[in-house]
Amino acid sequence: MLAAEVTDIQRMEGQEAKKLADFEKLKNNQREKKKNKQLAHKKVVARQVAKSYLANLRENAFQHLSAVSFYTNTFKIDVLDNDVVPWLHDRAFEFIQDLEVQDSVPSSLILDHLVSEEQEHILTVQAEKDRKQKLREEEEKEAAIKLEAKNARRAAREEKRRKEELAKLRAEIESNFITKGTSLSIIENQELAGVDGYGESRPIVGGIGGVLG
Repeated sequence: MLAAEVTDIQRMEGQEAKKLADFEKLKNNQREKKKNKQLAHKKVVARQVAKSYLANLRENAFQHLSAVSFYTNTFKIDVLDNDVVPWLHDRAFEFIQDLEVQDSVPSSLILDHLVSEEQEHILTVQAEKDRKQKLREEEEKEAAIKLEAKNARRAAREEKRRKEELAKLRAEIESNFITKGTSLSIIENQELAGVDGYGESRPIVGGIGGVLG
């Protein structure tokens, strides 16, 4: 019984060892494949870089030599630098001056227009101010005339009221005193006047109730 168990255990250990060995072998194979794949990729990239660099090697070398003035361009020196470029500079300078003059013309026109508009606005505002001032003066004058007429009507009503009161008072005096009293020739010759002589054009001596003389 014990020997069978030992044999079974050894068999299981052998199986585990075999699985471990297979796993390590598989892992090494995968690592080798990955390494080979990376190496192949690097070779492809290096080939593409070398190809792209060598494809334009002649043009790049020529451009570099031209940039460092290895080759002398007589056309550039004799024609472009000595003839074309100075002429182009002069024409560009004249063109810029013409542009400056053309730019100043609209600015002057706009400035003149703004000044004209400002003056017209000032005149318009002043005219409106004068119109409102004249209208205000006319309204004040009309209000003064209305007030004067109102005061005159009030004075006329007051004068009428005073005359009516005076007439009423004279009627009461006539009814209550004069008609009931004894007639004296001296008093009859005197005209009845108010205590203050209001409305009289001759000198009087006033007293409460009538004229003394």
